[in-house]
Amino acid sequence: MTIFFHISSVGTSDFFDVRIVRNDVTPFHIETGQRLVFDLPYNDSLCIMNTKTEYSCIGCGAVTLAVGGAQSGIEVSYIISKEELSKLEVNIAKRIIIYTNNQKIVYPLNSIDNNKILKAIIATQDL
Repeated sequence: MTIFFHISSVGTSDFFDVRIVRNDVTPFHIETGQRLVFDLPYNDSLCIMNTKTEYSCIGCGAVTLAVGGAQSGIEVSYIISKEELSKLEVNIAKRIIIYTNNQKIVYPLNSIDNNKILKAIIATQDL
């Protein structure tokens, strides 16, 4: 499984956008209101919610034909506030937990590179 993420802004709203590409073609979906949780230090967490139901499909979530073009994938947007972005900027997330209709996807951010990338993305936002 591969997960890509970025932050986007539409008007005054910010979104944490996630692309998930699985290694198989099993269908899945993420319903409106399902959570994405950032596991933070000191037993703290940050929970954001999906804004609309999205269904996986073959090639969805793909970055290129070579990366996800033949697998089941999905692209989902979670609304995130400026305060939540600030909290992520000062805390090192250990992992991201994404809830779907039939599973909990745990994506570790335990490498320094993953956290540097996340912090660099957040730093580009006008907080």
